[in-house]
Amino acid sequence: GSYMYNYGGTLYRAVQDPYQYGGVSNDTGVFLDDRITVNDRLTLNLGVRYDINRGGFPDYNRLTIGEPSISPSGSYLETDEVIPGVDVIKWNLVSPRVGIAYQPRANGKTVIRGSFGVYYDQNVIGNWDAPPPGKPTFFLFTQGPTGEFDELISEQTSEDVEIHPDLRPPRTLQYAAGFEHQIAQHVSIGTQYVYKRSQDL
Repeated sequence: GSYMYNYGGTLYRAVQDPYQYGGVSNDTGVFLDDRITVNDRLTLNLGVRYDINRGGFPDYNRLTIGEPSISPSGSYLETDEVIPGVDVIKWNLVSPRVGIAYQPRANGKTVIRGSFGVYYDQNVIGNWDAPPPGKPTFFLFTQGPTGEFDELISEQTSEDVEIHPDLRPPRTLQYAAGFEHQIAQHVSIGTQYVYKRSQDL
């Protein structure tokens, strides 16, 4: 329930009841991809992916300090009080992708390529599994003149650190453009430029 540490010559004591956290995730994804030959010089790659992501906290029993412990690392006793689970992730994601390959010359030795795609990060439980609902209040004390840890300098409740109700999936937009040219029967040279923009990390 508590620990002490020394920071800059000052002793602090942190106090908090034990608690459980974690998550459950259910993810389903389907995708469709097709290559379309427009003519002998132009080819298109078209695709779309659809993901259904659901995730949240399961029900947990509130913990207190006591025996028998649910863990060998401390004395954490489950009580009969149930903290109801909460749904966190409800994402329906559409990820389009398009690619193009164009041969400007009939001999096929030169190819210009380009692509665009939307990519979403996998629903990673570790991105949102803490703090859980009903997290016990965290207290931080420092020593008073008598040497007792009776001066409260910080108090953090579960409402202070709750997860944003509109948590968005990490998304990346990727653009690419490239040029390739055959300079000999078994040798070609090329260059490619890739630009990525990520948000909601």
